Amino acid sequence: MANTYEGQVVGTGTRIQAGVPLRRVNADRKANGLLLRGVVTKTYVSDSGGHPMEAYADDDLRRPTAVYCDVLVYPSIPGQRWFALYHVLVTQPTGGLHRGRVWKPRASTQDISGEPLEDQTSNPAHQDGDHVLVGFLNDSFDQPVVLRGLPHPLVDKGHEDAALGWRMKLTEADKDPDFVKHHGTFYGVDSDGNFLVDSTFANDGALKDSPELGHEADPPVDGKGSQTFKLPQDATFAVVLYDMTDPTAPSEVMSIAIDKNKILAQVEQNDSLKVEGDLADAKITLGDGAVKAAVADHLQTLYTTLKAWLEAHTHPSGTGPTGPPVNNPAPDWDTNINSSQMLIPDTQ
Repeated sequence: MANTYEGQVVGTGTRIQAGVPLRRVNADRKANGLLLRGVVTKTYVSDSGGHPMEAYADDDLRRPTAVYCDVLVYPSIPGQRWFALYHVLVTQPTGGLHRGRVWKPRASTQDISGEPLEDQTSNPAHQDGDHVLVGFLNDSFDQPVVLRGLPHPLVDKGHEDAALGWRMKLTEADKDPDFVKHHGTFYGVDSDGNFLVDSTFANDGALKDSPELGHEADPPVDGKGSQTFKLPQDATFAVVLYDMTDPTAPSEVMSIAIDKNKILAQVEQNDSLKVEGDLADAKITLGDGAVKAAVADHLQTLYTTLKAWLEAHTHPSGTGPTGPPVNNPAPDWDTNINSSQMLIPDTQ
């Protein structure tokens, strides 16, 4: 007979339910497809104290992996009261052995009406935690799962008049975008098909305290909002622009490509700028590189030598050599020739 406290194991250890309930499963307590809404009051990740699978940390099959939440449910059915669901499994949009997406619902940290935060007395609409939709696995009240998020009743607190992306609420004027926002950074496709990544309001997720309770953090001035693309060393990172006059035969008009040997910019598929090598071997080629640029330092040395020779120069005559020129005919080197804004390695 199967253990009524655990999911049944079949085959080579496959468990036929996603969560292991910590209370006895009562087959007579059917949810009948019930869906509930609630606000997250606590979140547990794999190494959180109090994680429902904490006791199985050394068990390969049942060790903590999934995200769980405690949820304050606020039903709208007349006569029903708010109540808490503990250790609710959080479903993810995708999930696999080495692929998937991870969503960690935000737990409430403040009552943005200014009242003390109390788990089961604070108005859920005033709590800053994520609002979620809860269903029941196997149609059992003993196996609640968070299915997805619901719009927060006070979404865009402090951003009501901001541009879309910083603001989450859609208006008719926004038309048909597809954006994802997290900790102030948003990315996605706008209504005109433009792909956008905007991290100018990046933050660590902490919301403002008094007097602007629930407002998102100000734009960062401490380095947050950086954007990094990480590729293996043999890969190529490229940005290519196409002439789409004939959509059946796009023509490349501009590209910038980076690989482990060089940075190459091309116009009309012809080399425009190439940077390669490193340290003293670094080399820049502009266009076809048909002629060479002078190195100002060596040119200055040559000019100084010629100037000294010219100022001391004499000519033979019938009465002996002449003297050097009376007036100095050679001006001093113009230091503006030596650029401080463009520096290159010494000539190889």
